[in-house]
Amino acid sequence: MINGKVTLTIAEKSLNKTGVFKKRLVHLHQNPLIKPLPKAKADTVATHVADIPQVLSEIKTSWDDGQSFNNIAAW
Repeated sequence: MINGKVTLTIAEKSLNKTGVFKKRLVHLHQNPLIKPLPKAKADTVATHVADIPQVLSEIKTSWDDGQSFNNIAAW
């Protein structure tokens, strides 16, 4: 969101008449896997700066997790 405006680009593509592309679509409405957007904060920069220690800790921990993408990529 920039200056209170949201730009939405929709692209429609049909691979063939059997609807192969339609099977790949993800329904956004009432999808339990889609989380709602968080409420806007008054000072988003301060919020992001406050999140840095937790994010760095999660990254550091992920190096020790044998199933994490960081660990797998480093290997």
